[in-house]
Amino acid sequence: MLTADDTKTLACPGCRSGLAFDGQTRDGKLFEGTLICQGCRARWPVRKGLAKLYDERALSFKERLIRRSYDKYGRFHDPLVRIVFPLLREETSSDNRDRYLARLELGRLRPKAADKPIRILEVGVGSGDDVLAVRRHLPATLKVEIWGVDVSLGMLRVLRPKLDTPEYADTKILMGDAHALPFADHSFDRVFHVGAINSYRDPRRALQEMLRVAMPAAPVVTVDEWLEENKPLRLRDHLIFRMLTPYDFGLPHPLTFLPPGVTNVRMEQLNPVFYCLSFQAPGVEARS
Repeated sequence: MLTADDTKTLACPGCRSGLAFDGQTRDGKLFEGTLICQGCRARWPVRKGLAKLYDERALSFKERLIRRSYDKYGRFHDPLVRIVFPLLREETSSDNRDRYLARLELGRLRPKAADKPIRILEVGVGSGDDVLAVRRHLPATLKVEIWGVDVSLGMLRVLRPKLDTPEYADTKILMGDAHALPFADHSFDRVFHVGAINSYRDPRRALQEMLRVAMPAAPVVTVDEWLEENKPLRLRDHLIFRMLTPYDFGLPHPLTFLPPGVTNVRMEQLNPVFYCLSFQAPGVEARS
């Protein structure tokens, strides 16, 4: 749940002006009310501690259809993931997750001046297994806020009970659209997304938004379905890929959507049907 102080990190998804909260708080957290844009005066609701900061009308038909399935069957997501990954490369979903989270370079994070927190954003947070894993990979003494956005209320209902411990008190969850992230420019030290960008109405715009809210030199990491190229695949790899991507039979290459001028671009196959892509803001010198 968000606090009044957290509104300093938020921005109107329409005009990117600051937001002010008008409503009730509970134990210092926003509970019921409205976030009001100080620029365009748009109003964004907060219900039972969950802020909705996206325009429903902007979602495509495909996005609404996929969201509906997640809303209805979200409780089955985690068990399905744990079944699928061992079929792909004799490894667990946890092993696979460790490999793509390594791209975030969490070990390079250092405390900030004036006791400011490190901020990490997951776009399309879903049921939150990646958020929980990120917390476990961070040094215990590092002051960190982890933020997650998603358009699926059903998936966030699966996630929120997982956060009801002191360990995850600095995890902030809200409803938001990847194409118009409700944050100010350069708000996050790390940004990542796992498992949905192929279904977005405009993947290039979503990646550009992730880049916009990332700090200069911050890694941006995305993971989603893509059949491994130039390598013989098993029939079950093709079947699993089709099961995971029933919404599209002609996925463009992931590099197609990269924003112009990005640096340190690296793409690899995590397994036969999932890729990992990472990059940084333009103008950042490549590291050796």
